[in-house]
Amino acid sequence: MTTESTVNKKSPDLTNKNLDKKSSFSRDLELKNLDIQIDEQRFEQEFIYRSCCLEVDKRALDFFCKMLIILSVLIFCLVALAIGSDHSEIYFSMVSSIVSLFVRPPSLYRAGGEDEKREK
Repeated sequence: MTTESTVNKKSPDLTNKNLDKKSSFSRDLELKNLDIQIDEQRFEQEFIYRSCCLEVDKRALDFFCKMLIILSVLIFCLVALAIGSDHSEIYFSMVSSIVSLFVRPPSLYRAGGEDEKREK
């Protein structure tokens, strides 16, 4: 038995076309995997703070800091109003401005209905 016949028996259907298809498929998979890894690294660089013992999402940290400040100002104003300070109009205006941040403004149109009809 020669070495050529043993090679042909082990892998009879390996042709250049099959190798090209497999290699292009594997290249596409590698490129997609690299794209995914690059996207994950960009996401981590943009949106994650890292320290020695903590990993925090920047957007969550921003949200919670804003909420803490808003709640502390709101509690301060409510306590000042409860005590009955002289300048209650200042505290009422601060409370109303904080409440206006969380209340949605009314809309004149229904969601998705009349706006689209008028634009056409």
